[in-house]
Amino acid sequence: MRLKSLVFMGFILFFAAAAQAKDDEKYDLDKTYSIDPKGTIYLTSNDAEVTIVGSDRKDVHVFVEYRLDITGLGKSWRNTPFGFEVVEENGNLRIRDEEVQINAFGMVHWNEHYAIKIEAPSTVSLRLRFDDDDVRIRGFSGDVSLSMSDGRAALEKMTSKVFELEADDGTIELDGGHGLLDATIDDGDVYVTHGDFDEVTGRAGDGEIEIATKVHDDGRYRLRADDGELLFEVLGGGGEFNADFDDGHARASGAFKEIDKDDHFRLWSLPGGKARVDLRVNDGRISLRAK
Repeated sequence: MRLKSLVFMGFILFFAAAAQAKDDEKYDLDKTYSIDPKGTIYLTSNDAEVTIVGSDRKDVHVFVEYRLDITGLGKSWRNTPFGFEVVEENGNLRIRDEEVQINAFGMVHWNEHYAIKIEAPSTVSLRLRFDDDDVRIRGFSGDVSLSMSDGRAALEKMTSKVFELEADDGTIELDGGHGLLDATIDDGDVYVTHGDFDEVTGRAGDGEIEIATKVHDDGRYRLRADDGELLFEVLGGGGEFNADFDDGHARASGAFKEIDKDDHFRLWSLPGGKARVDLRVNDGRISLRAK
């Protein structure tokens, strides 16, 4: 019985050595496309390093570099090869990729490099859907809708008036912006700095939402979390700040005056305005600061 096992293992090693896995795939794109100055870029991508920059150019420059190197002893195959599609449509631009699905048997290793760089008119809107991407966006005034599973997205020097942000386990960082901010996360995190928003709506599961913004007298600000954490920093203005919590807790810096409280409720005021800010957690934590 042992001899048969050794012979069997010998055959496995022999065929594994004979099956030298070597497979490469590459894709390159360097092209410009037309778009209306008030048009929209729709982008869907998976596991890419993405850079999107707004400028004074009139068209959209799309650069893509994809490399897949597979080596080792064994066998590999792909259910789907890499694919990338760019379509001009009614003044908009639709961009999507086809995720590579790799299956392997034996001692197989693969290295994947995937980068997307887009330069577009700063006035266009963005509708972005990411999986596990690493994203940097800079310099746009059009509306932004961004949804991601994992990964990280950083938005810088943004003057857009509408931000719709959604993340499962990912992290979204926003620097700037005014108008409307709507953020929904599960276990992820949203961090907003240097904001000047009239309306903020935020919902979190176990994640964290940190908002630093000016508040306006006619503005409305509502943040909710289950076991997560809410931090609201006032960069200018004032008003009333209502905090509700079940098993969690709430606190405010010395700039706020406490005007009412009970076991699961706090009400503070901050001189300088008449804004209304409502914060609620279940088992989480609420923090208020004023610059």
